Amino acid sequence: MTAERMSVDHSDAERAEDIVLRAVAHELRIPVDDLTAEALAGDASSRQYVRVSHPERSIVGVRYPRPFSLGDASTQRLERWCHENPDDGVLTFANDPVCQIEMTALLTRAEVPVPEILAVDDREGVILLEDVGDSLLQTWMASADSGAVIAAFERAVDLIGCVRSATEAAIDAGSAGSRLALDGDKLFWELEFFLVNTFDRAIGVPLKPELDAGFRNEARLLADALAERPRFLCHRDFHARNLIVRPGSDPVDGLVVIDFQDARMGPLTYDLVSLVEDPYVQLENWLRQRLVARFRELAYVDGTWPGDVDFGEEYDLMTVQRMLKAVGTFANQAAVRGKRDYLPYIAPALASAGPALERLGRFPALTEVVSRLRVTQFET
Repeated sequence: MTAERMSVDHSDAERAEDIVLRAVAHELRIPVDDLTAEALAGDASSRQYVRVSHPERSIVGVRYPRPFSLGDASTQRLERWCHENPDDGVLTFANDPVCQIEMTALLTRAEVPVPEILAVDDREGVILLEDVGDSLLQTWMASADSGAVIAAFERAVDLIGCVRSATEAAIDAGSAGSRLALDGDKLFWELEFFLVNTFDRAIGVPLKPELDAGFRNEARLLADALAERPRFLCHRDFHARNLIVRPGSDPVDGLVVIDFQDARMGPLTYDLVSLVEDPYVQLENWLRQRLVARFRELAYVDGTWPGDVDFGEEYDLMTVQRMLKAVGTFANQAAVRGKRDYLPYIAPALASAGPALERLGRFPALTEVVSRLRVTQFET
């Protein structure tokens, strides 16, 4: 299984800062001598981020690994990728700049606050965005009072509803996001991603054949159970590192959503679990319950509430799947990319997955794997 194969290609001969600075000068008609550029810390993807400043304002450039063409639709790019990768193209298509452009327009119409696209230099693989600052919800909440934190997370729950409301528009537009789904194959692929990256790569000790087979069998059952649920448009990675509070703004009016280019169809609880069980922030239980209650009220209003029993089961299934996928990502970042600062988030992810498995009570192999990992020491 190959992860993020779309994340290679640009030559390293020229710095991203220089390329983005040149794109700003050319696309926005600003003298290059008036500009300065600095590289920003990236995320778990291969995109590079650069802030370009001049006396009046600053701009953020996102440099994708490859050039692209604005003449292509996201569906064309998806079809081309699947043709080039017939075995797993639908599973591995991700990190696409045209998807970012199309989804920006779609979410803006759905009243989801996202960074405005100012210009695009497709030949250099660069998208220029308004600068919404560096105040990730994860870091912002550390110095905010409890009332502001509650307001921010309640606003985030509301925004999940806004994303969900764009489901029909995404389908009508025929975007790649509406054709891709967090279906059984994708959810199972992500659980395999967890298995390979955590045990084979990060720990260096693969599971014994019997437990490995048991894990894969139960992972398939879990993925298929989630695949049977109704699907809605999902952000796909809705957590405290992909929400920003604008400088000088309150957390309700100033909350901005980023990193949504991989939005696709998935279960009702996908984004909710990503937010409420987020390993990056570890919310207190009373706040988790409050956020889930708010989600329930909104789902009642828009007619998507499946009933308490179905919701509870889906929430637990989704918690197991999302948290194990997160552990796989953290392990991959450490073992493959050398980014060991992700390792401390493994324990909180497992702390959410374990109780969910206990409540479900029907996945002994998954439960054993999680139990073993919870006593494993990952060197940071």
